[in-house]
Amino acid sequence: MGRAVFQGIELTYEPIISAEQFERVQERMQRRRVTRPSRSGSPRLWSGHLRCAECGSAIGASHAKNNEGRTYTYYTCWRAKRSPRQLGSAPGCTHTTAYRADRMEKEWWQQMTAQLSDPVMLPTLLPPAVSATAGPPLARVQELETAIARAWEPFAADKILEQIAERLAAPYQQQLAELRAEYAPQPTVTPDYVELAGEFAQALDKAIQDEDRRMLLSLLDMQLYVHPDGSVRVQVSPP
Repeated sequence: MGRAVFQGIELTYEPIISAEQFERVQERMQRRRVTRPSRSGSPRLWSGHLRCAECGSAIGASHAKNNEGRTYTYYTCWRAKRSPRQLGSAPGCTHTTAYRADRMEKEWWQQMTAQLSDPVMLPTLLPPAVSATAGPPLARVQELETAIARAWEPFAADKILEQIAERLAAPYQQQLAELRAEYAPQPTVTPDYVELAGEFAQALDKAIQDEDRRMLLSLLDMQLYVHPDGSVRVQVSPP
């Protein structure tokens, strides 16, 4: 259970994430690039989690004033903002749309929730559940194959019986079989996407405050690839 103290009274509540997940979030946040705080002193909700769907560059928060002198926070593609001199030989980006943070932060959260809560779309958003392992060390395989061949050489030269050669080669053959079994590709595990989509929906629905939402975004290693029309493509790597 989560715990908090309010005016001297200890309150308990159902936590959004477990203690283990919290620790993993802290590790991920330490590894991430430090994001620029907003004018209020706290990072914007999506800072560090937005990418341009056109060029792959980061989309970050910046500030601008309208004709009335009122300051707004916008999200823009960093590469699109750079001048040719700043870009040098690097290609530019035509994604020049500036997204008002007060309008789009909620919209992007809703789009993300819709995608992660859809069991049909979910398989395209998540990395493979299980990846094939690398093959066994080549040097060790060659060493065992050489030992097996040498065990059979006396039989090939008619110096020992076949049964003796088999006994001499057997330990090396067993080691080779065990080594190959250890590094054999693992079968792909197919998650229950209906259940997983329900878990995503429940966790996202619980996250109401921006602090909780930022925690979830870091936990999921969330990246939204934003298209010029404001639609997004979700990329997520849950722990």
